[in-house]
Amino acid sequence: MEGAKNSDYKVVAKDSAHAYFGTVIITLLSKKNNTWNHEWKSKSFTQASTFQIIAKNAESCTVQWQFVQHVNWYPWEKIGSIMTDKIIGTSLEKSLDNLRSLAEKNTTSTQ
Repeated sequence: MEGAKNSDYKVVAKDSAHAYFGTVIITLLSKKNNTWNHEWKSKSFTQASTFQIIAKNAESCTVQWQFVQHVNWYPWEKIGSIMTDKIIGTSLEKSLDNLRSLAEKNTTSTQ
């Protein structure tokens, strides 16, 4: 996960359903097949997150990671959601790239 290497942001598992990423509490809400639903909560926000692995064949898959942010009709909330998308979107892409690199490295070392 992008930012996890920063000493201020350690991922600490409290138990099998809760973890901390900095000041954010990540709670596993459900797991079904290859889909994990989480709640990310801090003092200022609560967001739903879905992490899904979609198998294409024995050699490849698609990993989808998304966040859902519910906003009211207030203009500042709409603008805030655009800024959140820019901030989180970049971090999600980097995290998925890190996951791809790790998976490719592990695949190459086992062959």
